Amino acid sequence: MDKDWLKKNGYKLKIVYSYAVVNKLNIKSKEDVLKILQATDPENANEGQAEIYSKMLQLFGNRLRKTIEKGLEN
Repeated sequence: MDKDWLKKNGYKLKIVYSYAVVNKLNIKSKEDVLKILQATDPENANEGQAEIYSKMLQLFGNRLRKTIEKGLEN
């Protein structure tokens, strides 16, 4: 994960991820991520941002899943 991007957009990434989970949207789909951005951050909702967020959401989701699994093992 790009640390500078995360510092700037980390909070928004959590909001976007939560929106995707609650609304059962596919974070691997750029079209779905664009819908999420239109709802959560309309000023920055474009295909370029959707592509970036899609990649970052997948990384975030994988890291979150691993953290949860590790916690359940303890």
